[in-house]
Amino acid sequence: MNKIKTVHEEYYHGNKNSISVVVVYDEAIGINSINETYILYFNNGIYSVFETIDDCVAFVVYDEKKIKYGYINEDDFDDLYEDGLHNNFSDYVEWIDGRELDK
Repeated sequence: MNKIKTVHEEYYHGNKNSISVVVVYDEAIGINSINETYILYFNNGIYSVFETIDDCVAFVVYDEKKIKYGYINEDDFDDLYEDGLHNNFSDYVEWIDGRELDK
């Protein structure tokens, strides 16, 4: 079973928002078996999911939507975080490829 681990988290705006780095690893092997890494931006009960810090900064700071990003609601994420997951984390995220906009 895969587990999610937060390796870094920063809160701001009075602890209402956060940006986190999470890894997904095989619990049977241990933390050295990382198979996914994501940047999460939490705002208003929704986690926005990014594959790179550049995409996260573009989205959060510059409101750029022509990037690849995803969403997962807080309750679904919390369930996966606590209970683990049988697939890749990316399978639970609703992905949007904004790079395809206006092509």
